[in-house]
Amino acid sequence: MSRIYMLLAALALVLLCACAGVEPSVMDTAETLGKGRFSVSNTMTMGLNLPEWQRMDPENIFDGDTIMPASYWETQVGVRPDADLALRLAATDEMQGAKMLFKKQIAKQEKTSSAFVAALGVGKMKPRYFDADEWDSHSAVRYELLTGEAHLLNTRKLSKDFLLTLALRGSIHQLNTSYNDGDTEQDIIYHAGVRGNIRWYLLGPFYLVWELGGEYPLSIEGARGIYPWTGFRWGMEF
Repeated sequence: MSRIYMLLAALALVLLCACAGVEPSVMDTAETLGKGRFSVSNTMTMGLNLPEWQRMDPENIFDGDTIMPASYWETQVGVRPDADLALRLAATDEMQGAKMLFKKQIAKQEKTSSAFVAALGVGKMKPRYFDADEWDSHSAVRYELLTGEAHLLNTRKLSKDFLLTLALRGSIHQLNTSYNDGDTEQDIIYHAGVRGNIRWYLLGPFYLVWELGGEYPLSIEGARGIYPWTGFRWGMEF
């Protein structure tokens, strides 16, 4: 019976998912689940409005709608004692996206561990997803996205129920834009940042994650400033 309640709670997490922007979150630890175990979670975080991000003013990176809310659900599976595979998914009327992440633990001691994460993502978005105008003769009608991502994580066990993780991360995106008049455009956008998160195991399989950090727009020459970043995750492990 308890397992049925766990599965119903997992389904509720999935249904709470709204949409996933281009989200540069980490929300993970260097610990692995263990072979055959899995988790499901929902995340609320910050995403990139890429059409605006690529046109940001390097003198004032906070001027404009470069950041947007984002959420996604994630399923993570332990494929080996030292490796996990995760899938982030979201779909609405305005966008469909997916990201596959592979985590390999590279060091483990009694209270500390380190891991490397590599990820690939794809997405399709309509103009109104980014609040873009789609009525002019030379306005975007469709965006297609390819993403590559890498994280380096270091985790310390503060206690049985608390894990503290510091991470370095970076992303590169290929954004393909199609216009009403038949023209197409391709942009390469890359950015990197640091994250710190704390994971708290509440009751049994349930846990919470709170993440803070900053993101720098590397592809914007001469950009001044770093975006503060935050996010929140709730989930459960089986």
